Amino acid sequence: MVRVRVMSKDKRTYRNAKGEGKLFNVTVADNSMDIRMTGFNEQLDAFYERLVVGKVFLISGGQIKQANPQYNTTKHNCEITLGRTTTIEESDEPQGADAIPRHNYEFTPIAQMEAAPDDSKVDVLAIIVQAQDAVTFTNKKGGETTKRVLVLADTSGASIEATLFGEKANEVYPIDATFATRGAKVGSWNQKSLTVFDAVELHVDLPEAHALLGWWQGTGSKNPAALRALSANTGGSGGGGKPAPRIVFSDIEEQALGLNQQADFFSVRCRVQHIKTDKRTLWYIACPNCKKKVADATEDHLEGNCEKCNAAVQGVRRWIVSARCIDAYGGHLISFFDDTSVQLLHGKTADELAPLKTADPDDSSAFDRYFNSVAFESYIMKCKILSETYQEEARLKASCVKLDPVDWLHEGRELLTDISKLMQR
Repeated sequence: MVRVRVMSKDKRTYRNAKGEGKLFNVTVADNSMDIRMTGFNEQLDAFYERLVVGKVFLISGGQIKQANPQYNTTKHNCEITLGRTTTIEESDEPQGADAIPRHNYEFTPIAQMEAAPDDSKVDVLAIIVQAQDAVTFTNKKGGETTKRVLVLADTSGASIEATLFGEKANEVYPIDATFATRGAKVGSWNQKSLTVFDAVELHVDLPEAHALLGWWQGTGSKNPAALRALSANTGGSGGGGKPAPRIVFSDIEEQALGLNQQADFFSVRCRVQHIKTDKRTLWYIACPNCKKKVADATEDHLEGNCEKCNAAVQGVRRWIVSARCIDAYGGHLISFFDDTSVQLLHGKTADELAPLKTADPDDSSAFDRYFNSVAFESYIMKCKILSETYQEEARLKASCVKLDPVDWLHEGRELLTDISKLMQR
């Protein structure tokens, strides 16, 4: 039996091969350190509401196992799974040498997170500067997940994006409120960002929080543009441009890219698996000057009138190509417009290859063979991804904005650098 204070708690649902379920995590602490406890289904119904954050309880019964650092934000090497033998009783406040602190945060200033290694964990105390709308999407297991992005700032003069998932994303996050959480994971998506796993405490009653709120109300909020943004898409002045962090294709779903009412950019090293040639339209006839579609041009008669230029023009064909691209972690359908399509097709324009398809529409084998001959090559692609609505159905559309052959020597050196950083942790 242990006497501990409840520091934080959260609950969520899950789905696996056995079906759906629910669980809760509670972080508790004595006067030495904290540890995480997890309960499922019946334990959630029995204990979750009784475990009030800030109060002290006597807890007994449970299975001790090795902690999974990927999900466990405490400093303990072990964690406890609650079960049928678990008992929980409220306790008096311990005194003297046994007294348990009400908070055990070890806050890291936001400016210092710029140098923090990826996947490291930090405790955060900040002001909520922006709160994007919650976005719900279907995850790879077929369930619905909700995501919300906050922009946080502190007295270090920096801001950073923090992403919350699940029930935490559906809570209300008032602008200008203090925000505290434990063990947020540092990532390099969008330059630097945080993913919040533990419970969030708003309007936290700590001397540091009161000082932070005083700074914000007196100085920080008067000039938010002066904040140095560690995350590229935040409202601060340091975002600049459209950075495209390197990802793998599975990150698109795991990070809910393209679902924030604005386009996300990423780069990926991938192989072209298949270029689609069965689409009704692989090109359009465009004005050679403004690139807009020439409405009255046809395959047999490329001349037409450009409404934008207000002139008669000789139209040119411009590619609209889609290709299935893959890496070791998944794949995605990517759209290529004329410039990147010409690169993908080894310099061939639509006007050059169109005769192979239009000469005999019933036999496009030569056209298909050429497309097959340029597939299965590897590239570094910079892509834009955004959710679009088509025929009342939302879908993610990714398009390539820059295409480069893989420099394998450079990639090898980058991999050695990453390995070296991992060995130094």
